[in-house]
Amino acid sequence: MGYCKKNTFKNQLKEQIGEFIVVLIKSGVDCCKKKGVLCGIEEDFLVIMNDDSKMEISLKAIVAIKKSISGTKQNNYFDEYCYE
Repeated sequence: MGYCKKNTFKNQLKEQIGEFIVVLIKSGVDCCKKKGVLCGIEEDFLVIMNDDSKMEISLKAIVAIKKSISGTKQNNYFDEYCYE
């Protein structure tokens, strides 16, 4: 039987390293979003960087990941008013 790579959330994130993403985070009763370039995935957190900061976000706190789809306008896709 051939080897099949397990398709986990963490493995999917690793394939997106170097790409711009928006991370939706559960924070209390609300959600917030953090934007940046995905730089790395560690055991229990991911690292994203934007213009002026480096963020380490717990994988347990992530609700969703948004990333641009080719052929869409990035201005519309990353809606500034969603989850802020």
